[in-house]
Formats: sequence, C-alpha cells, structure tokens
Amino acid sequence: MEEEKNISEEKNITITKDMTIGEALVTKPEIATVLMNAGMFCFSCPASQGETLEEAAMVHGFDVEDLLEAVNNGATL
Repeated sequence: MEEEKNISEEKNITITKDMTIGEALVTKPEIATVLMNAGMFCFSCPASQGETLEEAAMVHGFDVEDLLEAVNNGATL
C-alpha cells in the first residue's frame, strides 16, 4: 500500500526549467513522448545528463514556458 502512495505522489512532481533532461525523465518518464512528438530526441543524447530543459528548449527553438506546460500537463508543443 505504501508503495502505491509513493508512485502516485511522484506523478504530482512539477518539472522545472532548471532540471536536466535526465532528471526530468527519471521523475516523469512519460514526458519522453511529449519530447519525441516535438522532435526533441534529447533523451538519447549523452548531453541530456547535463543539459537543462531550458537549454534544450533554447537549442530547439521552443519557449521554455511552453515546454514546461507540455511536460507537466501532457500537452503538445
């Protein structure tokens, strides 16, 4: 029962612009789909362990706030 509670609590964690892509993916693996649909295949890049979502958004020409909205709410870019 305790394990189920921890899993559901993790789903409520907000992804922030200063998280690395690696951290964000560990926190919410389902964001990989959002990133792929936007053409951001960052998770397969070794730089993802050190690159923040803000940096990735800038490199790929996305507004970081739009990216955060998408990863936190399952929206598309």
